[in-house]
Amino acid sequence: MKFAVSIAVLLVGVAVGFPLHGEQGRAVVSVLSPLAYGPHCWSTIELQNLSTKETVVKIEGHKGSGALVALAGWPSLSLTMSPAQKTALRLEVPGEESPEGWVKVSESSRDTEQSPTVAVSGQTECADDDQLTTVSQTVAFPTTDPWLDAELKDLKGQMVMVLNTANKAAAADICYSSGITASLPKDKGTGGEPKPVCAKVSSLQIPPFGTRTLPVSHEGNTEFSIRTRGDSLVLRVLIPQSGGMKTYKVDSSVTFGQPVQW
Repeated sequence: MKFAVSIAVLLVGVAVGFPLHGEQGRAVVSVLSPLAYGPHCWSTIELQNLSTKETVVKIEGHKGSGALVALAGWPSLSLTMSPAQKTALRLEVPGEESPEGWVKVSESSRDTEQSPTVAVSGQTECADDDQLTTVSQTVAFPTTDPWLDAELKDLKGQMVMVLNTANKAAAADICYSSGITASLPKDKGTGGEPKPVCAKVSSLQIPPFGTRTLPVSHEGNTEFSIRTRGDSLVLRVLIPQSGGMKTYKVDSSVTFGQPVQW
């Protein structure tokens, strides 16, 4: 059986802080996701220090549940990289398989502009029937409260993944509708903005460092919308791929709404 897998990565950057040589510095955070692991798939994370100075990075591997896991190739969470050094690590969870693993790389910096110096990339490889498929990862960034409104014909039976990169829980509200809208009256009786009438509503919590994947189709709906609440979230539309293990690729043509800052 021909085995085809394509998994894209989301490179995530957000400002946080962790100690650097006993001092409190700032950090640029990069996240690779979704990274598949299991008997037939493995994912590699590649780091390269592009600066002329020594750089300290903190590396965390996570399951889709948010649980912390070790990375083959390095025994601790902290890695000191020499100038121009390259390092390759592998996400491995013995006895388990999942398409939703992910890795967070936090780069320490005292630079007020938070300029990154470590290049982060990754790839997933899957083998089946003596055929090896290698997929390079792509880049994305987290935001606060991302949202999506879409017609089902534009999503073509895809899935939506929400990844919470923060250390506190996030939430999402999902609406499956048939295109019917209603406007609630404002205080003075005038019509408000049309809102979709949901045939089914779902609410879910995303645990710290966890992911949730959900279908965009439900009982003949024609429209799908999702609203999220969280400080550092990645929202992506995924295309399910065929093969012995459930895997996805990211639909990079889909864009997401962001809260308006006044």
